[in-house]
Amino acid sequence: MEETELYEKGLAKHTEIFGAGVEEWRKQFREINPDAVEYLMKYCFGAYYCRPGVELKIRELCTVSALAVLGRWPQLKSHICGALRVGATKTEVTEILLQMQNYAGWPVALTSLEVANEAFLNFDEEQKS
Repeated sequence: MEETELYEKGLAKHTEIFGAGVEEWRKQFREINPDAVEYLMKYCFGAYYCRPGVELKIRELCTVSALAVLGRWPQLKSHICGALRVGATKTEVTEILLQMQNYAGWPVALTSLEVANEAFLNFDEEQKS
């Protein structure tokens, strides 16, 4: 697949996961480092997120669990909303986060659930608009 096609597929997948408002984030981030946005779109979202074999909801739930264990709270919140946007349920998200207690401990699980609550509120507000 050529670079331009990877980029375009990545943009589409990124928007599918994070919603139309994500273009503002991309614009702001391009001002910091345009190459980072290009690489993220091509190689993360264009190459990996577009691979066949695993549905997008599962990819997002895997991302949610990894971000929780790593303690990447802002990205966790964004990806929880993304997981909901692509078909995950709140119960699936909270069960995945609770499961992480076994591998990362209670502090991670409890903080992750607090972040999930914030994400759920944001997602619900977005759905009302």
